[in-house]
Amino acid sequence: MVATAGLSDCGVEETLAAMDRWFATQEMLVVHPRPEGPVLGSGAAATQYAGFNAEKGRVQWRRVEDDQVAFDVARQLGRDMVELLERLGA
Repeated sequence: MVATAGLSDCGVEETLAAMDRWFATQEMLVVHPRPEGPVLGSGAAATQYAGFNAEKGRVQWRRVEDDQVAFDVARQLGRDMVELLERLGA
């Protein structure tokens, strides 16, 4: 599962949780990323939020494609999916 949002901590985590519950209801196996090292996020969720510029008094935006943490978590998710498939003998 991958989700995107404009801001960090503004609903994307609950979106992932709702998707997780739906997949569980459909009896699907959900793989969650298990990061190597410190936890980077609660799931593969990218945001456009780049920070707050106190000098200008406004939010700074970026392209979702520039959210490096989200792409690192997504890559870890891919590795974990492959590992699970290998363990299941698929």
